[in-house]
Amino acid sequence: MREQLNARPYYEEEIDRHYSTKFHYQAGTGSQNLHNLSETIWKSLGLEVQSNINGRSNNQTTLSGLDYLTLVVIQLFHNWDNDPRLALASPSNNNDIAVGSYYNTKGLGVPKLVRVFKALVEAGYLDRVNQSHTNKPNAQNTTSRIRASKKLNDMFNYVDATEFDVNLHAHDKMVVMTEWLVDDQGNPVKNKSNRKKLTKEVSVDESLRHVKEMLGVLKDYNALLARTHIDIASLDDPFVIRVGKKGKKQQLPINQNSKFIKRVFSRGSWKSHGRFYGEFWQQVGNKDDNKYRNNIRINGNQTLELDYSSLHPNILTVEMNLCQRRTKTAPVAGATVHHLADFGRSKSAPFFGM
Repeated sequence: MREQLNARPYYEEEIDRHYSTKFHYQAGTGSQNLHNLSETIWKSLGLEVQSNINGRSNNQTTLSGLDYLTLVVIQLFHNWDNDPRLALASPSNNNDIAVGSYYNTKGLGVPKLVRVFKALVEAGYLDRVNQSHTNKPNAQNTTSRIRASKKLNDMFNYVDATEFDVNLHAHDKMVVMTEWLVDDQGNPVKNKSNRKKLTKEVSVDESLRHVKEMLGVLKDYNALLARTHIDIASLDDPFVIRVGKKGKKQQLPINQNSKFIKRVFSRGSWKSHGRFYGEFWQQVGNKDDNKYRNNIRINGNQTLELDYSSLHPNILTVEMNLCQRRTKTAPVAGATVHHLADFGRSKSAPFFGM
């Protein structure tokens, strides 16, 4: 059993709605043990509850109630395995994701998901706190939160599985395109609270040659990350607390599902942005405050971060012989340092060449 000894059980404490993860609609698992557990829970609900969850749809391609329940259980297990206190957001708004959306690859519907949440709570498998609503300008409304109850905790303790058996991004799109959201008159739609322009995701034609090439690289890279253990050795808890510009604190999960990478293009154009997003190591501080990044371990090995300031313009400058290079011994064996004062920070930044 994995339950901590001589410690107050987490299920005797109130759920912290701010210590939670978002719901991943595209999660999946290859663990037969987790599938068996989900099936056991599904059968325990009884035929009447099962029928209510499944509804009256005649669409044979629709995911079953068991599929929905499995999606919930594996995410609860993933959080529990990282930290039993960690809650999971439980969406209840139909606007959260559209059934026919290009990015809803599994065709999930929120109403059916809500029926699963309700059944699990009533059967004693989940603890729950309801959604919160506030009129304060700087505060944020939150969806309800769920967490494994004592009953489900006892079942999790005997499951032969780990967080590596849950892939929160199993069916996620790796190439994303967004564009500005506009009203009927073509004017940008803005957020009512902060007046920022809103965006929407648009479909991507994955048969295009350049998209196929991008997907090939991303699939290989994500496969490599999936089989590589990357962690921050100095952490006591499986998260990092970040403080935003307005002083708002955010908990950034640090786990083996926080490594998934995708490319995001904007303004409906392949020429706009296209940066890589998702990996936790890009979100835990910069070079000047890297108490976390200095302690990143890859398969248990220490890492060294080299900062290439204004890399591409500096490379171009060197190749075009547009500046004089001052060479000195580099901090890395076999490397040469070129100080290029024309780009980057106010002080000349080093360029490492091997």
